[in-house]
Amino acid sequence: MTPPKKRDGVPDPLILCAPKSRTYIALTPGFPVDTRHIRPVVVSAYQQILHITAPPPEDHVISFSSGWIFNITIGAYSLRVKNAGLEDSPLWLYGLTGPVNAVPRHITYGVLGKALLALYIHMNEHGWRQAEFEIWDAGKEFGFGILGPRV
Repeated sequence: MTPPKKRDGVPDPLILCAPKSRTYIALTPGFPVDTRHIRPVVVSAYQQILHITAPPPEDHVISFSSGWIFNITIGAYSLRVKNAGLEDSPLWLYGLTGPVNAVPRHITYGVLGKALLALYIHMNEHGWRQAEFEIWDAGKEFGFGILGPRV
């Protein structure tokens, strides 16, 4: 249930599981950042997902886009997330009864919320830093995120 190893010269990511979940992230930490600048970005992102999931079920897909599907910026830092595996694949195939989802690995609100919780818990205990992370659930990669300077 671990993601594949990274290419030469890049450290293996830290595997961080969300509590009571099959969702985990493969975190590649970057440079340390002052907690005052980057912690509010992660907290606000998590709170936004919690607020969104109040009415709709947490298994709703955030977006079928191959671009950045979730983006939050506070001051000079941002957190961005996109779906995995969409660059090479068509989003939809036309089946006998109509459109059929060809790539069933789109990030749901529930998976993103659990991934952000795993990120928060780790950084709160081990220090806040810029980071890149893959989002995994049940052994399949669902997305990719970047936490760092706003672009």
